[in-house]
Amino acid sequence: MISMAGVLDAARFCSLVGLSGRAKPQEVRPLALGSHGPEMVIPLSQACVGDRPLESLLDADTQRAIIERRAGSARLNRHRPGISGLVAI
Repeated sequence: MISMAGVLDAARFCSLVGLSGRAKPQEVRPLALGSHGPEMVIPLSQACVGDRPLESLLDADTQRAIIERRAGSARLNRHRPGISGLVAI
């Protein structure tokens, strides 16, 4: 099932990868798994840029920074008025 939450989290992940300067956000193809919020994960091993695995384009520090930023954004957005549920980047 593809849900609105999965689409939002995947789009935010694409934006974070784009900020790394290694790929355009529209070229990133992530897979978001789980329910919306802290349980949502995007396995880096399943994310691609074109036909190349994302892990081959990003060094370990950049991957870790994207994961930490995504988790940090989820905590920051948890209590924003007007947002239903947890918004994870």
